[in-house]
Amino acid sequence: MRILIILFSCALFFSGCTVLNILPSKKINKISFDTESINPEYQFYFPDPNKDSIIFKIRENYPIEDLIRDEKDEQTKILLALNWVRNQWEHNSWNNAGTKDAYVILKRAGQGEKFRCVEYGIVLKSVLATIGMKSRTLGLMTQDVEKVKFGAGHVLTEVWLNDHKKWAMVDAQFDVMPTLDNIPLSAVEFQSAIIEKKDFSLINLKGELNPEEYKKFMDFIPHYLYYFTISFDESTIDPDKMVRFNGNSSLMLVPLGSKQPSVFQRKYPIDDKDYTNSLKDFYKEPIK
Repeated sequence: MRILIILFSCALFFSGCTVLNILPSKKINKISFDTESINPEYQFYFPDPNKDSIIFKIRENYPIEDLIRDEKDEQTKILLALNWVRNQWEHNSWNNAGTKDAYVILKRAGQGEKFRCVEYGIVLKSVLATIGMKSRTLGLMTQDVEKVKFGAGHVLTEVWLNDHKKWAMVDAQFDVMPTLDNIPLSAVEFQSAIIEKKDFSLINLKGELNPEEYKKFMDFIPHYLYYFTISFDESTIDPDKMVRFNGNSSLMLVPLGSKQPSVFQRKYPIDDKDYTNSLKDFYKEPIK
């Protein structure tokens, strides 16, 4: 009887987490954005793979180029890189690497360290750069990011597809790329596909995710797809050298009619950001 009471108490506690604003709500909200450019002066900068020291060290010390050497299909190259990064370490929600240097993170992973979604996003971005692809880490936040105490954010990667002239979402923590009608989806497009109950697919190098993997990802990701944040300058990890706009290092895409969040999980200030409602500005083609 005592065990049953303990189990019931635990279930009651966790079911009330959302009410108590401890964990975020799993509710998925329909969101919309402005489709016209509001700030056409925005530009986004990416590393030169022939000059960037981090990319050079990854290329010299890891078999990324060998991995894709005989592959001509752009999407398959991305899936190969995605799978390789996923297999460098197992996920640990609490271990902050304390650096944005992807080479350092990979070295430490090789010594047995495990890292968060943040580090997966950072490393995949640099690995994709070694094969000449422009990509960016993408921060996601829930609608109730200001109110909850834990679990309000996730980080993944978006990569520019030259073949389709669009951005595509890839998540190295889960080794997954969402597609619709065989076209990879951006994070915002994926959110729309979920809301509209479209027949999207979740794929990786092996093909479509199996039912267990599919459920695990879909139990996790949808409510994070509300606020979206990218850096203006992916070409450096030195904050003193970053290109900024209006004095800010990053851009947050905010749904129409939603507030601009100013605090993360009750106590961490959200600053150093420009805000936009414009999909066209947020998803513009990268500069050459």
